[in-house]
Amino acid sequence: MTNEELFSDIKKLASESISAHIRITSEDAFRLILNLIVNKSCTSLQALVVNNSSHKNYLFESFNDSVFVRNVIDFLEDGETSFNILTNEPRKLKKSLLFRDAKSSNLKIKNISDSAYNRILNNKYQYSYLVGDSKSYIIGEFEDFENDEQPKVANFLEEGFCNKLNDFYKIIEKVDVSYTGGAK
Repeated sequence: MTNEELFSDIKKLASESISAHIRITSEDAFRLILNLIVNKSCTSLQALVVNNSSHKNYLFESFNDSVFVRNVIDFLEDGETSFNILTNEPRKLKKSLLFRDAKSSNLKIKNISDSAYNRILNNKYQYSYLVGDSKSYIIGEFEDFENDEQPKVANFLEEGFCNKLNDFYKIIEKVDVSYTGGAK
């Protein structure tokens, strides 16, 4: 299957809200899916971004991607929307293009406590994820798209798993979290 065919199939799954697990094998597919989730969302985005400074995390880096930033800003223009982010690197994230350009009080970032971060690091996988409207998600270790041992998947309609990710987010958020504020 060519990239063009793959991207066409991914766009169809998103536009028709078809529940299907999508294995992400390239940075281009990752960026497409990430932006489709933002564009499909009407009320909320929620992200857990675990950044291991010794490796590039493509989800973390997307906060400096102009297309992603523009899509998030468009999403946040409606006063009824929200984007909540938990990360172990809030200072770095606050310096990103997204936080520089977004002028919304609905964009919030919270620091993962050291104890919660250490628990995440002790797991075999240090997953980051984005959930849109509790229906769509993208999850994985977004460091190396060639490594099959680091699974990366998405789905445009799977409320059950999204609810579990939302519950996990709430648990991590409550573990001694320090608030670092919203956008300018």
